[in-house]
Amino acid sequence: MFTISSIRLVMALSGTVVFLIWLIVDQIYGQKHFTEKWRRNLLLISLVFYLAPFPALTKYFYSLEFIAERRCLYGKKDGPFMIINLGNGQTLYSPAEKFIRVLGVFITVICIMYACYILIVYWYFKRMIQKIKSIQLSPGEGSTFNALKKNFKVHAKTALIKTHDISSPFASGVIHPMVFLPEDFNIEESGYQNIIKHELTHIRHHDMLITILAVTALILHWYNPFCYYYLYKLQNLNEMYNDEMVAKSMNRSEKTEYCRLMIQFSIQPDSFRQRALTLNLSGTSKKTFERRIDTVMSTKKKSSLLLPIITGMLCICMGTCSAFAYSEACEQDVLENSYDFNSDSYFIEEYMEDELLPYDEFFTDEAGNVSPVPSIEPRVSCRHSYKKGTQTIHIKKGKGCVIKYYHSNQCQKCKKTIRGKLYNKQTWKVCRH
Repeated sequence: MFTISSIRLVMALSGTVVFLIWLIVDQIYGQKHFTEKWRRNLLLISLVFYLAPFPALTKYFYSLEFIAERRCLYGKKDGPFMIINLGNGQTLYSPAEKFIRVLGVFITVICIMYACYILIVYWYFKRMIQKIKSIQLSPGEGSTFNALKKNFKVHAKTALIKTHDISSPFASGVIHPMVFLPEDFNIEESGYQNIIKHELTHIRHHDMLITILAVTALILHWYNPFCYYYLYKLQNLNEMYNDEMVAKSMNRSEKTEYCRLMIQFSIQPDSFRQRALTLNLSGTSKKTFERRIDTVMSTKKKSSLLLPIITGMLCICMGTCSAFAYSEACEQDVLENSYDFNSDSYFIEEYMEDELLPYDEFFTDEAGNVSPVPSIEPRVSCRHSYKKGTQTIHIKKGKGCVIKYYHSNQCQKCKKTIRGKLYNKQTWKVCRH
């Protein structure tokens, strides 16, 4: 049975595996030869595995379910994660399974606290937005914005707000996105258009929604340090991707002016900057800021589709394998007066009552009648009349013991027993029989 805790841990594992593959490929080849669009889109594959509960779908795949059943049926292959249902509402958990469940409760509590913190930050940010005093746009600014919005096929409800409460432009909002410009925004028309293009590109690429999903993944997997680094890389690549898109149609002098504007806005203090709920022209680290300038000024050739596609397929395959490689905890039912369960997992021994066996070797028919298995060969002259049942053999081993169960047949007259196939084996550290 999969628990929320185990599903969440496997989601974190699969997302991290994909992210590590992306980091390796990006370091070796991607930064030099992949466009920022491909780098960012390949990075989004990790987000899918961080958020999608693929491990919960394992039971719908017959082959994997069959493997899980075999792990439960054949002794020590079940591993440390086991659940034993003893009946009467009593359930036993292996130490490893119990630890995972306790850990899951702790992680969930922190998740709720973290989510509350994010909601408070969002509420505070929304209050700041509501307090912004907008200034009327000039006819030229409004017409330019509407033309660019139509050209970029951005939602018609996207608004442009000019205010003296900020010092650098940024975009915010998912359902009703807005672009904010500072009041003291005296730049040339080309520079104004490029900055508006940058912010509209954020909206067109749904960067705000993607950032919210990445923050959600961080809340779910707050214990995973790779999630923090993932959010950092994603936000930086969003900026670099938009810089690449805006710089496509620029000549060298326009690119130089665009980079000058980025530097200008980066050195100005702004209470809205560096927030996960905003997307702005200058909100990145110094190292990434230098890479952004390189992205704008570079003449990187369009990369071949083959290598990005191979990288994407590799990420998907490795993420899928890691998501489905973990099998659910083995769950077994132990019925009253039934020996058909696996006791190789020793954690259940302390809960079991002492059970005296009638003989070290005996036969139990289908009606529950018990008879000893004779130690000597019965008479040959008997015309055997066999009945089906179970042959139980109890073998002492030091302080412990082994009990084996066989499908067998026994003669009702002479008690000759023909031993069949072994179907269950119990190993006890301390003999209770």
